[in-house]
This record gives sequence, C-alpha cells and structure tokens, in this order.
Amino acid sequence: MDKITGIDGLQKSWEVTDTKDFKELQNYSDAQFKTIINLQQKNHELQEEIKSLKTILESNLPRIEIGTNDLGIPNEILICETQLFLLKEHAMTRELTMEECRKVQILTEVLEKVKKKPKDTSNVEKLDNEDLLRIVQIHGTN
Repeated sequence: MDKITGIDGLQKSWEVTDTKDFKELQNYSDAQFKTIINLQQKNHELQEEIKSLKTILESNLPRIEIGTNDLGIPNEILICETQLFLLKEHAMTRELTMEECRKVQILTEVLEKVKKKPKDTSNVEKLDNEDLLRIVQIHGTN
C-alpha cells in the first residue's frame, strides 16, 4: 500500500473500483452473515436442550441427603459392609495388596465397635406419651 496521507487517502484506499472485487467482498460478507445466523440458531437450540435436560434430571432423580439412608441402617455400618463386600470381590479374583488388607482390618474393627456399642435409649425414656405419638405421626409407621 502506498503511504496514506490524511483521511482522503484512507478513504481512497478502501474504495472498491472493480466490480469483481465488490462481488467478492459481498459474497464474503454474505457468507459471514449466514455463518453468524447459523451459529446463533445452534447456540439457541443448545441452550434449550440444556434447559430441558436439567428439568428432566431434576424431576427424575431423587435428592439424596447426606447423613440419611432409607434402609434404617447407620451410615457407619452401611459404609463398612459395602467396602468389605467390594474388597471380598477383589480377593476372589486376585490377591489383596497390603493397603487393601489394612482397609479390611480397619473396616472390620470399626464394624465390630459400632455393632457392640449399646444403643442410647435415655432420650426415649424422657419423652412423654404425647411427644412419642407426635414422632410416630411425623415419621409414619415404617
């Protein structure tokens, strides 16, 4: 490009004098415009799909609250027995590693301590009949 002096020179440098150049630029501009429109439509479709998947996920999966389970088994026992079962499955197919053996030992000790621990019934004895009936009504007769 030649040395541009002033705004007039800048304007002249961007002027399209050839119809072939003009058509080429017009085609390029149209292609860019179509690409932008297509990407905007795809973006909108994907946003709608995300919204619908979120609603499906929220409506189909139950919320899991940490610290509770529907089985009525204390979490310590449930975790220990599950992990011991998994380690037993590993032991059936191969030899356990030293770390896995330590896990078995620790989980077994925790399980024995939890099962031997006497249940605290002091709170139940302190409740009067009305409170006990209210608890049964709230929690149902599972």
